[in-house]
Amino acid sequence: MNQYNINEEYAACYKFKIDDNRVGLIIRCPGEYSSTAIQLALYDLGKDRVTRTIYLSDVFGDAGETLNYSSF
Repeated sequence: MNQYNINEEYAACYKFKIDDNRVGLIIRCPGEYSSTAIQLALYDLGKDRVTRTIYLSDVFGDAGETLNYSSF
C-alpha cells in the first residue's frame, strides 16, 4: 500500500491479445503520490489470473526533485 496516497485508484487503459493463452493489460495504477504509474499485466487465460506485472513508466516530484522512468 502506498503510504502517501490514501485514495489509490487502478484504471484499465488498454487490452490486447498476446497469443492464444495470454492477454496484455495496460493499467494506470498508484505511483508515489497519485495514480501516475503505468504497468503491463500479463493475464493467463488458462490459469484465470495475472501471472506477471511489469512497470512501464511513472513520474513524480517532491521538493524540487523529479523522478521519471520509462520503457519502450
